[in-house]
Amino acid sequence: GRATGSPVDPVELTEVRNAVSDRHIFIGSGANESNIAGLLELADGAIVGSALKIDGDISGAIDPGKARSWVLAARG
Repeated sequence: GRATGSPVDPVELTEVRNAVSDRHIFIGSGANESNIAGLLELADGAIVGSALKIDGDISGAIDPGKARSWVLAARG
């Protein structure tokens, strides 16, 4: 996405993947539990911050339950 929490445009991600198919692509924002499995079909990984934090507070601690749910969602 264009900013923290902004969704990733799958069409744009596909265009980037096609343009640089020999490079690794990481999603920098906008990934969530409901879209991560599909996004990882096009990207090599994702940078996740506030989505894993308690109450979404970037300065807070990581919520183990959210982290576990994310991993399961990413695996599909």
